[in-house]
Amino acid sequence: MSQNTVSVRKQIRELLESGEPPATLEKTLDEIESAELLHAVFQLSEAEQRLLLSAIASERAAHLVEEFPSSHGADLIEDMSPQEAAPILEEMASNFRVDVLSEMDRVDTEAILEHLEEEDVQEIRELIAYPADVAGGLMMTEFATYPKTSLVRDVVEDLTGREGDYEFLTVHYIYVVVKKHLLVGVVRLRDLVFADPEARIGDVATKAMSVSANTSLAELEQFFAENDIAAVPVVDHRNYLLGIVRRR
Repeated sequence: MSQNTVSVRKQIRELLESGEPPATLEKTLDEIESAELLHAVFQLSEAEQRLLLSAIASERAAHLVEEFPSSHGADLIEDMSPQEAAPILEEMASNFRVDVLSEMDRVDTEAILEHLEEEDVQEIRELIAYPADVAGGLMMTEFATYPKTSLVRDVVEDLTGREGDYEFLTVHYIYVVVKKHLLVGVVRLRDLVFADPEARIGDVATKAMSVSANTSLAELEQFFAENDIAAVPVVDHRNYLLGIVRRR
């Protein structure tokens, strides 16, 4: 353990023990390099980690939980009140959220779901129904889609204006659809940047490779070994876009 990590851990502990207001804790965390912060948090006790998650903004807490093994994240969330846990889960990416909830006791999961928006609850129930080792159980439902008639300049403007919506996605592609869900193509962001601003993205798009929700983990690994892409769309029998699985 580096001396710096020890120092950061000590600093976090002192702030938690002193009962400093959340704003002071947040300001301190902002000044710590992210990798160093993560190392220090890993060295805290579970009780201290739980206290930290309760004290900081739910968005930052969600990012920390996503870095933990899902079983450990579940242990931390499970011992929090549903009112405390729900905002954190709400901020997590869909695949991480389902991974954590899948590790939890059913009663605790249901108690938390009561505090989430109905749309989120429905999505969680759909995703959690898939086995953990198939594309449906691994996919995330945050991705960027646009109708094929959209102009390139409008898509670029929308993407740059919605940074907060895509902050945790590492968006490499946008998916081109008709009827809101039917996948008809894909555009790499780097191609979008150099495309004619007045072109329609349906004309810029290329055919999208895809997998089904029941594609096994072994098949996904083989797919990514054979194809140099960062993410693959998951579609149903109608070719409706359900989610994406990112390369791991």
